[in-house]
Amino acid sequence: MSRKTMFGALAVAAGVAAAIAVKLYKDAGKTDEDVKDEDDAVHFITIESEEDEKKETDAEDLNGQSEEVKEVCAVFPYLKPAFVEEVLVKDQEFKTLKGEDELVCVTHHVSFGNTAELEQYVAIMDEAGYTIEVDGMDAKVSRKFFAQTGAITSDILNVANQTVALDGVYHRFEVE
Repeated sequence: MSRKTMFGALAVAAGVAAAIAVKLYKDAGKTDEDVKDEDDAVHFITIESEEDEKKETDAEDLNGQSEEVKEVCAVFPYLKPAFVEEVLVKDQEFKTLKGEDELVCVTHHVSFGNTAELEQYVAIMDEAGYTIEVDGMDAKVSRKFFAQTGAITSDILNVANQTVALDGVYHRFEVE
């Protein structure tokens, strides 16, 4: 098949796909304005949990918290607001600890209640580029990166959230 024929077939296929998409939207009774509004809308995904009481408690924990803490807790849903607030307060300290573009190493100390969760955690962290040391049900994960505004805080919140999401316990972090 020649290139012209191939490109022509691709163009026709793209046109047909676009026509089908338009038809589906029109059949659903949506106007172009509705579609534009949907593109700009924020869609929330609800994850069912066995710990409904925990969710209510966490929602109550957000009462009285700053808007910044509430926003961060929305991004990292498994973290307690008190922990988030503690890390955000230390963000100023991190900025003075290491200068912009200096190499920094953040080490996280975590533990898990069962081997399957620990193994899953180790696989995820290894894939994300962390160095992992496992001692029984405890793990020490670390990563070196260049300090940039918010990078240390983001790393701490990401690792802590992943730990708690897999039913682990996030103990502490060290910044070198």
